[in-house]
Amino acid sequence: MSVLRTRPRPVLLAPIALAAWLLCTLSVRSARASDDGQGLGFGPVLAFSADDSLYVGWELAATRDLLVRGSLGGAYSIVRHAGDPALFHYVAWEPWGYVGGTLGLAVTDPKPRVMYGLWEALGHSLSGNDSLSGGLFDSSELQWVFSIAIGWRGVGATQTFYITPKLWRMHGWRINS
Repeated sequence: MSVLRTRPRPVLLAPIALAAWLLCTLSVRSARASDDGQGLGFGPVLAFSADDSLYVGWELAATRDLLVRGSLGGAYSIVRHAGDPALFHYVAWEPWGYVGGTLGLAVTDPKPRVMYGLWEALGHSLSGNDSLSGGLFDSSELQWVFSIAIGWRGVGATQTFYITPKLWRMHGWRINS
């Protein structure tokens, strides 16, 4: 007979507190600043592993420029292989150049683990511009942006592929001046 042990999980409160702080700090900064690329995005995460585990979750991301970008999120298993964590919360640095990278800390059910990965994303401004990017690269004005990212990440020995659509409130990048 197995006994189910319950214990308080104060570690789960840390990501929620950090998310609230990021949301307040960066949304005020995004509304006043006019630096190219600054913004805040939020969206769901759908991930699956080679071991047939399936996760759903959320991600809050903030960007200041291409190299200063952070994410905070959580993923919860729907279907889980015995060796994969039931859930994990993470905080990560995710710079982007031609391809994005991930390096961070994930708190899983047994213990904290390093998180690493690669990703790529495509964003489109919802401002109504007819160009391919919707004006995202034509102006540094504050705008609503929809993005979709696909990637691979590892949390300890668990490797997942994921897709993350996000809605952003951000300044565009003025590339065509």
